[in-house]
Amino acid sequence: MPTINILSEDTANKIAAGEIIERPSSVLKELVENSIDAGAKKISIELMGGGKTMIRVIDDGCGMSSDDALLCLERHATSKISSADDLYAIRTFGFRGEAIPSIAAVSKMEIITRAHDSISGTRIVIEGGVIHSVSEKGAPAGTQMTVRQLFFNTPARQKFMKSAATEYSHILNILQRQALAQPQINFRLVNGEREMLNLPPARTIADRLALVWGNDFLVHMKYGEAAHNDLSITAYLGTPALTRSNRDHQFFFLNRRPISNRLLTKALSDAYRGFVMSDRFPVAFIFIEIDPALVDVNIHPTKREVRFSDPNLISEQLLKTFSSAFGRGGAQRSEQSATISLPRPDDAAPRREEPLFQRIRIDDNFTAAPPEIEKDFPSAAAPVVPVTRPTADFSPVPTDARFVKQVFNAYLLCVQGEDLLIIDQHALHERMLYQELVERSGRMPALIQQMLIPLPIELPPDRAEILTAHLDLFAQIGIAIEPFGPRSFAVTALSFAHKEQRVVEIVRDGVDELYLGLKLKAPREILRRLMTISACKNSIKSGDPLSDSEAEMLLEGLKRIPQPATCLHGRPLVLRLTESQIARAFGRKG
Repeated sequence: MPTINILSEDTANKIAAGEIIERPSSVLKELVENSIDAGAKKISIELMGGGKTMIRVIDDGCGMSSDDALLCLERHATSKISSADDLYAIRTFGFRGEAIPSIAAVSKMEIITRAHDSISGTRIVIEGGVIHSVSEKGAPAGTQMTVRQLFFNTPARQKFMKSAATEYSHILNILQRQALAQPQINFRLVNGEREMLNLPPARTIADRLALVWGNDFLVHMKYGEAAHNDLSITAYLGTPALTRSNRDHQFFFLNRRPISNRLLTKALSDAYRGFVMSDRFPVAFIFIEIDPALVDVNIHPTKREVRFSDPNLISEQLLKTFSSAFGRGGAQRSEQSATISLPRPDDAAPRREEPLFQRIRIDDNFTAAPPEIEKDFPSAAAPVVPVTRPTADFSPVPTDARFVKQVFNAYLLCVQGEDLLIIDQHALHERMLYQELVERSGRMPALIQQMLIPLPIELPPDRAEILTAHLDLFAQIGIAIEPFGPRSFAVTALSFAHKEQRVVEIVRDGVDELYLGLKLKAPREILRRLMTISACKNSIKSGDPLSDSEAEMLLEGLKRIPQPATCLHGRPLVLRLTESQIARAFGRKG
């Protein structure tokens, strides 16, 4: 039998650090939360190497005495609680007493701090959890924490860190959430030599939202609220015109603490059911204030997940908040920045009639996709024929198929010999546009035409950083974008493939895909995803009526795309109903 050993203090500290400190953004989160708990009115963050080389957090909070500065380096040393009973009424962000010693165990740390009632401050230098020096130092009131060379003594953890740009994007994401939850605090961020963010104190959350996400974003938000006993919820909820391709723009805060919670995510989805398309997700900023005794924030080392004592009440009040925002007349509050009536789902993106050549375009030089991109499509070499009829047709499309009629403003009925073909107009046009984008990107730059009036786009800091670094990818799909300030951009030119009224949505969704792709370390997939987004947004939709000539052009495009004919998700574009299948349906054969 193996013997049982007691781990050394150094090993135990590194294990604890692994539970709390995942990457540079984890360090930032813990240090900023400590600054907030210290009553800071101004928090400055300085970074080198996107946080991989250095993170410094400076605050004007209460500061620490020399004795407290040394004690904060001990595990489970905290000023936030004094007994186990305090865990049932947590009103601060940090309380475990593990963050500072955990960070110190895997970095080279310097603490400079001075309490407001002290004449001089204290400087402590720590390396790998070992205190190297303690000295008296002149310093302003407050605390300065500097963390260098994170994971320098744990190379197994260090190799899992991503590029400086990726780690920096995570830090921006964390800082945006903290800045939104604490509008009264001045947040400043410097990366290298550049000041990237300087948010003055804001009077309301709505004011902070406008500063971080932009006024054009806020105009599509509605304010809602609900309250019950010791629970209150306020929310800024996006209209169906403001949706995203993922849930990354859904923010939840509990007593101003950014959290994740499946219950809240599901309740929000339930509230929006029927108002947004099934593959789109609403934008939402939801703030819950609750008696700390009614919630457990101690179920996760980083405190990002919580558990409610009465989850049904939370769901019920969130639905009431939604009704408050989108009910008759909506909630009328001074903080409400817009009074936008809730459109029906099919009104979220009103269709504008366009000339034929803008709606459907066939490139005479169109060729098959380059193999390195085409191989990403699901294989349809051995399709499973469904039991229901008509059957999926993955065979090469015959050149003698003849258009008959559009039905349900969604499908094209065609005949080929004795067979009836049913073609999905949206899926077909989407695949045609995708193939053109792929072929153009592999052969030459996309055709660009300058816009008379550039389209402005304003993004939050983390997304703006991503777009700035990947303007070339959008140029490859025919969208020329120029930066105008830290977070403002303008679309200055477009290729033939893009509809002007869809471009801003394509850019926003594309940037979201870039952000998620970088997090998942899949940048090679990004160009393909941008092409897919562009093709989907610009294609004819189910419900769009077509003229006979437009339908004929679609049918001609079907004959040109690589075979077998599938949509971007590997599903068939064509269903075939043979004469014998029709006869059997009427009981005449078989």
